[in-house]
Amino acid sequence: MVVLLHSTVYSHFHFFPLVQNSWMFVDFFFVLSGFVISHAYRNRLQQGLSPVGFMIRRFGRLYPLHLFTLMIFVLIALGRVAFSKITGLEGNASIFNMPQHGPGILISNLLLTHSLGFHDYLAWNAPSWSISVEFYTCFAFIFLVLVFRSSKHMYMALAGVIGASSLFLLLVPEEHLYVSVDYGIVRCLLGFSIGMLVEQLRRSDRGAARFVTAARTAANLKIAEPVIVLVAGVFIILADTTPLSVFVPFLFGLVVWVFSFEAGAVSGVLKHRLPVWLGTLSYSIYMTHSVVILVIRGIFKGLFGAVTVVDDKELIAQNIWAGDMIVLLILVCTLAFSLLTCRWIENPFRQKFNAIADQYGGTKLFLADFIRKRGMLLKNIYPKRS
Repeated sequence: MVVLLHSTVYSHFHFFPLVQNSWMFVDFFFVLSGFVISHAYRNRLQQGLSPVGFMIRRFGRLYPLHLFTLMIFVLIALGRVAFSKITGLEGNASIFNMPQHGPGILISNLLLTHSLGFHDYLAWNAPSWSISVEFYTCFAFIFLVLVFRSSKHMYMALAGVIGASSLFLLLVPEEHLYVSVDYGIVRCLLGFSIGMLVEQLRRSDRGAARFVTAARTAANLKIAEPVIVLVAGVFIILADTTPLSVFVPFLFGLVVWVFSFEAGAVSGVLKHRLPVWLGTLSYSIYMTHSVVILVIRGIFKGLFGAVTVVDDKELIAQNIWAGDMIVLLILVCTLAFSLLTCRWIENPFRQKFNAIADQYGGTKLFLADFIRKRGMLLKNIYPKRS
């Protein structure tokens, strides 16, 4: 859905209301990340897993593919500059003098700080703004799980974060939830905290027990899943960039909670091979689709020069059916490229960083053990003299 939104092609897909507002699905992944990470790491961190080890794992999950796609964008920019120099066309010769391609924003991208309010524009691989804020939100996650260890205190802390971030997004940004490089960290905190809250409720065997039992019954009757999907789709279309959009992450939290029971017909469909395969590729699809779109748009615009302007936005193609074919080509190429990056970049580097985390960040005692071993080594090298 996000690929369709970013494709900027004159096609039938472009005018679907759900596609127009599919930027909200980023918030679904914030909520889902909060739920999954809390489920996988909350107890482990409270029982001794090193925060350093946890962040090494998150770094290995997010950064290698981010760096790879960023370097592709840089190489494309360099190629455009070289082409301008060779042909004498000056259109791309000064591309690195533009703020969105200057050294400052490039360094910020390398440090994953490009969406923490230091810049007021998206640059290079634009979707990576969400990776930036999610990485640093993981530090807030560590703080919450280590400081607020009891369920009662965790509920209070999450209520405070969710309430404050919701109020901020309602009152400060003009387009409310539709923020990225400016207030994206607040947007991520909201979704991630809701995901944590859902996981907290899901593991609770006392709090909201009746509510949980009712939801389980509804899920077993295969009612809740299709209903919540339909409600979410309609609400996303209606919310747009109005204050209603701030409540979309709450709705996504309900979606995650209902589907966590895995008892409905929709859950059954999602367990089939194709949805599971697409889920495996989802991060690669998200991070690489802008590269594919940039290349295909450049080819079609360069060869045919056919564009259509809709609402002051330049869309590739003048025939809407031809645009549909271009969108399908983008989807196929994105899937193919994502398959390669998942196999050769994402998975291998994730495994390498997980191994590093296991070796140097397994428990809170890893640093003491490291110092002890180095101390013994120094003692052997420089024995005490009598």
